[in-house]
Amino acid sequence: MSNKPRLLVIDDSYADNRYIELLINVEGFDLDCEYKESAIEALKYLQNCEPTQFPNIILVDINMPLMNGFEFAAEFERLYCNRYSSTRVFIMSSSCRLSEVEKAKQLGAVEDFFEKPLTTDYLARRILKKEIHSF
Repeated sequence: MSNKPRLLVIDDSYADNRYIELLINVEGFDLDCEYKESAIEALKYLQNCEPTQFPNIILVDINMPLMNGFEFAAEFERLYCNRYSSTRVFIMSSSCRLSEVEKAKQLGAVEDFFEKPLTTDYLARRILKKEIHSF
């Protein structure tokens, strides 16, 4: 069993998922990653996840068909927050509307909201809580 942080990325954009995967690999972040292209697919994944493999961190896009990121976060809160209280949920969006930020703050399961694209600095400092050194 790995002690690496487990990251679940939920975004209906294949390109955005690959971008995050590339960022993690190129920058050398030591993470176990899983990528899902819908919130419904992600909830099914979580339902079948072994407790030792449950994600520590979830990044979920807001704008997705069938179930958006806010709806996912509400379901996550209802189904998993009590049992997996240490899992941290971040909502991401390609637009940074104040109304979206405020709505994200109202969801107890959501730790933060960020505008895409994910940056190395944000991933390291805010999500992984690590210092990064640039030369």
